[in-house]
Amino acid sequence: DPPAQPKPGDGKTEEEKNVLKVASVDLKIKDNAQFHRTDKYELTTDRTEGDKKLPAQLVIRRGQPFDIDVTFDRPFDSSKDDLRIIFTTGSKPIESKGTMVTLLLSDVDKPLEWGAQTLKSDGQTLSVRIFTPPNTFVSKWNFSFDTIFKTGTSEKKFRYTHPQPIFILFNAWCKNDQVYMDDEVSRQEYVLNDQGRLYRGTTKQIFAKPWNFGQFEDFVLECVMW
Repeated sequence: DPPAQPKPGDGKTEEEKNVLKVASVDLKIKDNAQFHRTDKYELTTDRTEGDKKLPAQLVIRRGQPFDIDVTFDRPFDSSKDDLRIIFTTGSKPIESKGTMVTLLLSDVDKPLEWGAQTLKSDGQTLSVRIFTPPNTFVSKWNFSFDTIFKTGTSEKKFRYTHPQPIFILFNAWCKNDQVYMDDEVSRQEYVLNDQGRLYRGTTKQIFAKPWNFGQFEDFVLECVMW
């Protein structure tokens, strides 16, 4: 008889087998996009490019919380498990520069700071609310989850990196954002209106030309971030 093949997981310690693993992440893109007034962006819906299917991506405004659901391979146990959420942007993320942020789960919402708050735990799914400060860098942010199994003498870690980044934009609705506008009519016109006019000519002869700003098209937002 041929020798028995090793089973998956053979050679791992019991602690390594017990490490909590992220099975999937639901960014609740539709709900978050509506709450953040970003649902007009094409990136927030599933779309196709030729024969290629492109998944929806999360676009949010800084200084405003958003909710996600994280599903693990077993129920989250706060007495044994730690969860760290890491956000990074740029080619060389550094915490001292504000381009790397590590969040620990907490029940405290600290105003104007990054934070992660547990909303509820339902079986293997953990609902988390993420807070971003109103001066967060406007950028595409990558994010990962480190799940850590705490033992008496050591820690075992598993990292999950989400395949798509999160777009974080300015927030004209946030009073602590430097671009805040206190008039809703102005916000609708200058932030959300996709059609307008360009004015040309001289001081004695000015005429208007209809213009499509195209700000919500997927490639336009990508170009802006680049």
